[in-house]
Amino acid sequence: MFRIRDVIQMQPEERTLVLERRHLRTMAGPLILAGLLIAVPFFFLFPLVRAGGFGMAIFALLLAVGAAFALRVFITWDSHVLILTNRRIVHVEQTGVWRRQVREMPLSTIEQISIERRGAWDAMFHTGVLKLRANGHGSIAFAGVYRPELLTEKIEKARPMPSGTTAGFQLKPL
Repeated sequence: MFRIRDVIQMQPEERTLVLERRHLRTMAGPLILAGLLIAVPFFFLFPLVRAGGFGMAIFALLLAVGAAFALRVFITWDSHVLILTNRRIVHVEQTGVWRRQVREMPLSTIEQISIERRGAWDAMFHTGVLKLRANGHGSIAFAGVYRPELLTEKIEKARPMPSGTTAGFQLKPL
């Protein structure tokens, strides 16, 4: 299971506001494939049993491959998160069991927040891609976010207001 303390060092007086994972829809395709890898050997159970030890080894191997693939899908889903704190955004991208990329972006450097919906699946499941661009810190794209507009609002609330700004208005001297 994913634990924040294993990935980032929290700064003094920093607290976690949101921990967002990708929508479960993003796991559907790979889990169907894993289910097929687990189910198919049962359709050939009797011929594999008749083949003796070699057939049973193939049966066990296909089951193990399906279970390992399903476990890999779950681990990568569970550990692929976007963490919003009161000071920064941390994007943890788990692309494999032993491969992880962590990117941080201070809230004060965010220049642009945008949402992109890609196709009918995103429209049906209310998911999308949250894109963040920051001055001097690159960009972050987090795909499969459920209701990305709500996460955008939370980021906007957490962002510090620049000096001389009140409720979104820039104050200028007369």
